[in-house]
Amino acid sequence: MEVPYRVLLRSLATAGLLAGLTAAAGSAQQALPQPAAPSQRSVFTGATDLIEVQAVVTDKRGGVVRGLARDDFQVTEDGRPQDVTAFAFVDIPLPSPSATGGASVTRVAAPDVATNVLPHERRIYVLVLDAFNVDATRSTQVRKLARQFIDQSLGPTDLAAVVLLGHNAANQPFTSNKVLLTSAVEQFIGQKSQSATLNIQKSASALAGGTKSPEMAAEDAEAGAKANEAQIMLASLKQVCESLGRSPADRRAIVLFSEGIEFDTSNMIGEDKRPGASVVGGGQGLSHETSKYAGAVLDAEQDLFDAARRANVALYTIEPRGNSAGNEDIMNTTDTRDPLTNRPMAPAGLTMMNEAQRGQGSLRTFASESGGLAVVGTDRFAAGFSHIVQATSSYYVLGYRPANATQDGTYRKIAVTVKGRPDVEIVARKGYFAGLASRRPASPAPAIAPSVPVPNAASLKMKELLGADLPMRRGLDLRVSGGAVRSQDDKTLVAMVVEIDTSALPFTEQNGLLANDIEMAFLALDAQGTMAAGNRSVGNLRLPPAQRDGVTHGLRYIVEFPVPPGVYQVRVGVHESAGDGGGSAFLDVEAPNYEKVALALGTMLLTTPAAQRVPTTGSFPFVKASLPAPPTTVREFAAGDTLTVLVNVLGRDVRAGGVTLASVIRGADGREMSRRSIDLGAPDLSADKSGDTRAVPVALDGLAPAAYEIAFEATSAAGHKASQAIAILVR
Repeated sequence: MEVPYRVLLRSLATAGLLAGLTAAAGSAQQALPQPAAPSQRSVFTGATDLIEVQAVVTDKRGGVVRGLARDDFQVTEDGRPQDVTAFAFVDIPLPSPSATGGASVTRVAAPDVATNVLPHERRIYVLVLDAFNVDATRSTQVRKLARQFIDQSLGPTDLAAVVLLGHNAANQPFTSNKVLLTSAVEQFIGQKSQSATLNIQKSASALAGGTKSPEMAAEDAEAGAKANEAQIMLASLKQVCESLGRSPADRRAIVLFSEGIEFDTSNMIGEDKRPGASVVGGGQGLSHETSKYAGAVLDAEQDLFDAARRANVALYTIEPRGNSAGNEDIMNTTDTRDPLTNRPMAPAGLTMMNEAQRGQGSLRTFASESGGLAVVGTDRFAAGFSHIVQATSSYYVLGYRPANATQDGTYRKIAVTVKGRPDVEIVARKGYFAGLASRRPASPAPAIAPSVPVPNAASLKMKELLGADLPMRRGLDLRVSGGAVRSQDDKTLVAMVVEIDTSALPFTEQNGLLANDIEMAFLALDAQGTMAAGNRSVGNLRLPPAQRDGVTHGLRYIVEFPVPPGVYQVRVGVHESAGDGGGSAFLDVEAPNYEKVALALGTMLLTTPAAQRVPTTGSFPFVKASLPAPPTTVREFAAGDTLTVLVNVLGRDVRAGGVTLASVIRGADGREMSRRSIDLGAPDLSADKSGDTRAVPVALDGLAPAAYEIAFEATSAAGHKASQAIAILVR
């Protein structure tokens, strides 16, 4: 079968499910974040023989049932009770009111630091927009619903990716950046084929008009294409499940926006489709499709369910037609007579309604077979999204070692109940395969596909770090910040700061010295998964034992690299040899063409005198010449500290006239705490053709402990405006 979806999913399946995690942590005294507090999920660490079941327990009103204990649950496998030996209740905070249209809790800028250290577990979503099974006239509705889910359902540490099935050109790898997610959603256009009923009517009319042989049966000429598209859609969902199955044990979910598979797979025998075989004439009617493709579609559907069960991924389905499913399409036909015999036939509207119901049924099946929910046949989308968020936020995790320990690859059915509580509803996975290896290919796919670019000479460990589906935390905690700072010839210069927590860095002894080799690599991938920049370096740490404290504040790596204007996912990996530890983090970078904009501000970098305590290496001539100390990823400071912020004023207006640059500190309520303005005249702006670069001091005097943002706002003589902001915490 032709598989064009491979191209569409390149950045998802071969370049990896990229993530842009953002969090603010650290302090001026401790340069890098301390490890997050252990999650209750730690009870599953290392227990590879445990079967994990995530159970969402709600009351009749849909509210989460909390306070249940391990002994309250009964888990059976193939009808046999199992002993639950591991138990946890995960309760991730729901998105704040500011994300759901309510009163704003905070108005500070989004965090600008990517990290592999998270304060708690997060929700992981892949939004799949199914162009194969959405009519073009409902493209706007799908985009609206997907935007609504992104705006209202994602919390600050949640991750989401967008996959567009069909001929759409844009996918968005994992990120917390809602702007990037929304931008991908806006590229969606439905391309659903015409109704089978309408196609059969058209074919019958052609036969009756003599344009085709009367011995031919009226058929849906697009049946084969529809079956192929259904297989591609199901195979794509399977591939997403397999990718998610390699991620850490967070709550993983696919949110599918689709009208479902309307292709009829119910009749495996076939029907009499000769001319005149109408309902009145005793036949089955012309509204039924050929069944010769049904088996392949059903096989692809079963493969999807198997993949979802293996990966423990739930599918949540959203039907954009709401409670009017099929009604819009019915209006396209009024023909109720067989064109060949002029006898009454099954009403086309009724047949088209059956098609819509088949689509709805497939969406309900996807959800029920994977432990998800179906928002189908309803206009209450906001309530449906709320239920999805609740199901991925508050759930019980049950672990048991199967009484039947045979690893024979067979499917085992799981049932979960709460003892003595018939009033609750439980959504959980329905089963698993015993001995996953026996159901997988003998030669598993490599950690990084050959088409994924990797910096030359990178170690196997580094390839694994850069090719992982999500940022990895294997003994090294990282923070990464930075972005586009200015133009460089016909490209855009990106500056990136990487800081490594070395407080627990292991060492080996070599000739009386403490030794460890630190490998660092990065690559910048564009929207097509092509590497626009990348490099690898190895630092050989050799320290006298008395100097061990010299690296307790961390290590810093700074690099500058040019890329063509565009949007990039920058992946950073660090590996240390002494303990074979590693870590990775992913940063979203937008690199504008500053020569084509009227006014812009480059990404701000900030530093403090304390930043000089962290050993720093790398190649960063522009930043080094512009700041008094190396830039830092620290975003927590003491009241009274003075920061120095690197600001670049860019664009055509810089060369045309004056610009006013204002530095502003705002509180979480949006109130201005201070504002200072600088007038940049012609001499300032003409010193560098690429723009005006300056290091601006920002004093944190008089600020109470709280969250703030430091913003810079530029206004040109032509009236154009630009701004950038960084969120900070004053302790």
